[in-house]
Amino acid sequence: MRLISTFCFICILAIPLLAQNTAQIQSLAEEYIQAMQQKDWEKVTNNTYPGIFDYITREQFISLLEMMDNPSMTTEFSEMKITSISDPYFSGTGQYAMINYSMNMRILLKGDEWTQQVIDQTVETLTTEYGDAQYDPMARMIVSKGNIYLFAIKDQKTVGNWKFAENSKSLREILGKSIPQDVFSFFTP
Repeated sequence: MRLISTFCFICILAIPLLAQNTAQIQSLAEEYIQAMQQKDWEKVTNNTYPGIFDYITREQFISLLEMMDNPSMTTEFSEMKITSISDPYFSGTGQYAMINYSMNMRILLKGDEWTQQVIDQTVETLTTEYGDAQYDPMARMIVSKGNIYLFAIKDQKTVGNWKFAENSKSLREILGKSIPQDVFSFFTP
């Protein structure tokens, strides 16, 4: 009976902690998403999960982000909105949560590099990663509307702060080297 009472007491104490974590994740994720929309790549990088930088330098990461705007294309983000945040999942010494947010992305195409094959590959990649992408030939624009899944991570690499990493197919191999496999299993339906 005492064991049951102790368990109930611990559960009651944990409820405000979980709510506090979720509120903190929400606030930080909104800052991260706003930085993406504003193309503040330094702020995005500062709030990105540091485990990614074991495989690509911060400078390379920023350069990749900056490539979204170049002489051959301009990328615009809009209607970025958090739709859900999971309760934190504990694995080892880390805490993990899954954030789902919706977003619209427009890629305005410029220059002759954009052959139909390149456009088709880009549309296919965006559809695979985010759910929906279409090419508008009259506007020379690729439009993607989708749901993005973002890990919120608090572990030894984040020094007690929540950091973020997109849970995309293209990053899964890198993230799999830093995030325990049971986390992926837990958040995969």
